[in-house]
Amino acid sequence: MERLLLKCFLGERSINIPDSLKNIASNPSTFEKIDDDSHVEFSKAYKNYFESVKGGKIDKTARFWAYYIELMKEQKKARQAVQENNFEMRTNAWAS
Repeated sequence: MERLLLKCFLGERSINIPDSLKNIASNPSTFEKIDDDSHVEFSKAYKNYFESVKGGKIDKTARFWAYYIELMKEQKKARQAVQENNFEMRTNAWAS
């Protein structure tokens, strides 16, 4: 779902994917180490786009799926917290 949203985001804007992000699929562990300006700018632009979709910018279906994506991210955090027996992470996941 989020891949489709990213595709719409890239199609509507003339933003290129930063070189630092192009190899993420083959080596996801490098994602946490990326802190260059182009990555930060791209992430902020995408986050703003995601929030605008949640606000109904595209249509009601896209809005529904944006909320669903967000809910699944929170569910993943809660599940990870239970598996790791991390009470603080669990309460943070449930509180958001």
